[in-house]
Formats: sequence, structure tokens, C-alpha cells
Amino acid sequence: MGPCPTAQFSLDGVRVTLGEVLLTSTDTPMHRPWLWTVEWRCEVYDLTCRDRAGTVCKGAEFKTAGFTLKAPAVELAETGNEVRVTILSKVAR
Repeated sequence: MGPCPTAQFSLDGVRVTLGEVLLTSTDTPMHRPWLWTVEWRCEVYDLTCRDRAGTVCKGAEFKTAGFTLKAPAVELAETGNEVRVTILSKVAR
């Protein structure tokens, strides 16, 4: 299966809650290259963890100028000028 069609969109005040995972956004451009991936371009971020072991952050709050993500557990991967946040928590519908 290949990638989904690329979509670029800007949404103001998006609030998505799935179980204990909460994603809120401001009116900034987003990019959706894959089905379960959303990308924002931002220069600065702040990550707060209740507990951190290596790249895994529990009780995470990841903030940028474009969005805030709160999740019970995430994994952070920094490569060059890219930061990838993977939600490790199970998401209930």
C-alpha cells in the first residue's frame, strides 16, 4: 500500500481527543503525507515529561507554536532539523 495523497490544510482551533490523547492546534499550516501522520513546520518546541527514560516520555505535553499534544506516553526522535513524536499510548475510540 502506498502513501495517501498529500494534503496541505490550515485549521483554526482543532481539538481531537482519543482516549487520553489530546491534540489541539492553532491556525497554522499542516501537512498530511500519510494516513496516520500529521506534520507541522515549527522552529521551537517544549516537551514536559512526568517521567523520562531515554527517548520515551511518560505524562507528555509537547508544545509548539502550531499545536499542543498531550499523551500518556510518547517517543521522541530528533534527526537534524526534524523532530518526530510517536504516540505510544493505546488510543481508545
